[in-house]
Amino acid sequence: MDWSNFSLAELKALYVELPRVIAHREKEEKVAARKALEEFAKDKGFTLDELLCSKEPAGTKTRTPIAAKYRDPITGAEWSGRGRRPAAFVGKNLEDFKI
Repeated sequence: MDWSNFSLAELKALYVELPRVIAHREKEEKVAARKALEEFAKDKGFTLDELLCSKEPAGTKTRTPIAAKYRDPITGAEWSGRGRRPAAFVGKNLEDFKI
C-alpha cells in the first residue's frame, strides 16, 4: 500500500482507530470460526462442548497415590519406596523406618 498519499493527520487518525477495528474484526472471526466448528461437530454427531470439554481423553488413566512404606520419626518424612531416595533415608537401613 502506498502510504505517501495520506497526510500525517490521516495516518495518526488511522493509528488511533486501528486497534478498535482489529478487535472488532477479531471478534467477528472468532464467532464465524465457532459456528463453523459447531457445524462440523454436528455433522459428526457431537456437540462442540462434547469434543472440547471432555474430562479425560480416551485411553488415559488417573494415577492413584502410593501409600508410604517408610517414615523418618525425627523429620516425619515419608517415602513410598519408589523413585529417588529422599535425603532423610540416604545411607540408612530402610528396615528401621518401615511403617
